[in-house]
Amino acid sequence: MRSFLLAAVVILWSLPLTTFSQTDASAAAARAYKEKNYAEYLKNVRELSKQHPQNVWVTEVLARAYALNQMDQEALVTLRSLAQMGVAGDMTH
Repeated sequence: MRSFLLAAVVILWSLPLTTFSQTDASAAAARAYKEKNYAEYLKNVRELSKQHPQNVWVTEVLARAYALNQMDQEALVTLRSLAQMGVAGDMTH
């Protein structure tokens, strides 16, 4: 299961946060990520998730934020919610 999480994080890591429309929360999250302040990054991504609960991209970024904060179970739950949304991805790259 750990290798699945690592593969998922690697894939999600490649998604640039700046591709999402810049709200205060997304701009703050982008800054926190760039500064490697992952606790602040998670805080802002959670806010984005509240604003856009069904947005696949935001949900993927939330899983990444959990993983960066060593919150493996939360990351897996979030990734499972993507699967329930019908999202499929190639986790081998």
